[in-house]
Amino acid sequence: MNPNFSYILAGGVACLVLLAAFHSWVSRMNQFFFFSRTAPDGFSRTPAAQRIARTYLVRVWMGFAAAAIVFTVLLRFSGMWALGCFLVGMLVQVVACCFSFAQAHRAAGEAIAEVAGSARLEGESASTIAVSLLDPGAFTPALQTLLFLAPATAAAAWLISMLASGLGFSAFGDAIGAMHADFLTGLGCGLMFGSLLLYVQLRYFSRHRSPMARFTARGAVQLAWVGAACFAFSTLTVPMHLVVTREVRGILLGIVILIALVRVVYGWTKARLFPPPAVERNGDQFWRWGLFYYNPADPTLFIQHRSGPGYTLNFANKFSWTLPAFLLADFIFLACIHLRR
Repeated sequence: MNPNFSYILAGGVACLVLLAAFHSWVSRMNQFFFFSRTAPDGFSRTPAAQRIARTYLVRVWMGFAAAAIVFTVLLRFSGMWALGCFLVGMLVQVVACCFSFAQAHRAAGEAIAEVAGSARLEGESASTIAVSLLDPGAFTPALQTLLFLAPATAAAAWLISMLASGLGFSAFGDAIGAMHADFLTGLGCGLMFGSLLLYVQLRYFSRHRSPMARFTARGAVQLAWVGAACFAFSTLTVPMHLVVTREVRGILLGIVILIALVRVVYGWTKARLFPPPAVERNGDQFWRWGLFYYNPADPTLFIQHRSGPGYTLNFANKFSWTLPAFLLADFIFLACIHLRR
C-alpha cells in the first residue's frame, strides 16, 4: 500500500465534500436555480418547493457517497494515478448532481404549473417563441484595446526573442520545442484565440448589455493577457536557455486554472449582481432538463444559465458549437504535447 494512501484519500474526499457543499449551498438561490426564473413570488417558501429542495439535497449527498466510494476503490485497487482516480470520482459526483438538478427542475416545473395553471403553460410549450436579439453596441474602446494588445504583445515577444537569438522563424520555432516550451506556446495561443472568439461572439451574438455579459467580456480580456504571458515566456526560454520541466508546466497551468476558478467563485458569491435580462426570464419550455437551452427562434449564441451566474449555449444555433470545438481541440493538442514530454 502506498504510504501516502491515507493522506491522498483524505485530501480527495475533502475536495468531494467541498463540491457537494457547493451544490448544496447554491440550491438556496431562488430565481437562479431549479425553481426557474418564472416562478411566482414566494414559491420557494411553499411546502412543495421545500420538499423538492430537501430531495435534491439528499440526492446530492448520495452522489457524494457514490463518488467517495469510487475514488477509494480506484485508489486502493486500480493502480491508477491518484489524480486520475480523483477525476473519475469527481465525474461521478458531477453526473449525479446534474441528474439531481434535472429531476428537481422537472418536479419544480410540475409544481409551478399547478400554481400558475397547467393549461396555460402547456399551451406555451407547444409553440416556438421568437426571442429578439438586442441591437449590438460596441463594448468600451478601452476594453477592446486591451484585448487586441494581448496578441500584439505576444507577437512582439516572439520577434524580439527571435532577433536576440539570431534565428529564423522556423529555426526559432524548433528551438522553442527543444526547450520543451511548445506546451506554453500552445496554451498561450489557445487562451488568446479562445478569448478573442468569445469576445466577438459576446459582442455580436449575445444580449451583452447585461451585467453578466460585461463581466464575462472583462474575463475574456484577462484570459487573453494570461495567454500572452504564457506565449511570451515560451519565447524567452530560447535566448535565456531555460528548459521548461513538467513541474514548471504544472505550476503555470495551475495558475491559469486558479484564475478561472477565482472568477467562477466570485461570480457565484455575487450572483445577485448579475440578473438576467428581462427577455431571458421566460421560456422555461426551452430548457431541456433545466440544463440545456434549445430555441431555434432565438438568434443568440449565449444565454445566461438558470442554475447560476454564467452562460450556457443555445444548442439550437449551429454557430454556438465553434467555441467548444476549438477548446476541445486545443485541450487534446496540449494533452498530446504533455504526454509526449
